[in-house]
Amino acid sequence: MNNSNFYSLGVLLFLLLPFFGFSQIEIGIKGGYTNAWPDYGDLELPNGAETHISSYNLSLFLDGTIRSTGNGQLGYSLSPGFVKRGAACFPGWTLFVGDSRVFLNYIELPIQLTYKLDLGTKGLTLIPSAGYGISYLASAFSHTPTVDQWGQLVHLVAPIAIGEDNLEAYNRLDHGIHLSVRLVKELLTHHFIFFESAYYHGMTDYDPQNVSKNRNINLNFGFGYRI
Repeated sequence: MNNSNFYSLGVLLFLLLPFFGFSQIEIGIKGGYTNAWPDYGDLELPNGAETHISSYNLSLFLDGTIRSTGNGQLGYSLSPGFVKRGAACFPGWTLFVGDSRVFLNYIELPIQLTYKLDLGTKGLTLIPSAGYGISYLASAFSHTPTVDQWGQLVHLVAPIAIGEDNLEAYNRLDHGIHLSVRLVKELLTHHFIFFESAYYHGMTDYDPQNVSKNRNINLNFGFGYRI
């Protein structure tokens, strides 16, 4: 990540900091299914190639209110957590092998502005949000199908170098746009559950030798407590 990207994230944090102590605070946990597929740019893929993988995500969250606006509330959300991104038919292959995959294990921190809209029925609230986040690649592995000495199909798992000074190493940092929407249901006093659909689009190529920007959709279930 270059200096301008760090500067942009720093400005975002600075603008949000005055609001973090205001009004109600909500904390909780969420997680669920992740479908990840990369943006390979104009790269021509082999016929029938599938680029998506199925995985999972898990994170904590801290939400707060900035101010009320009509029948809604403007707020913020911080969601530090883990997400397994990756790709099938990854770039840089010399021979296409059906189900070759890459798994990328990220620690991430999205920072989003939220708008809480009371639906006025059965304790339901709709919360769309948008923001930006930074991700740290903790580990990466390739899974390549092959046939063993007994003729059985097996997957060879190999670690991928990260952040090293060689052509095959992946970039350690990623950053990009986060969009999401939650449907929240109030339970007992100060408790709530929700379903969430979220989208991420990375701005950095995880493989510096090829166009390879992370993208993923999360379908999550969460539980929270209002302080």
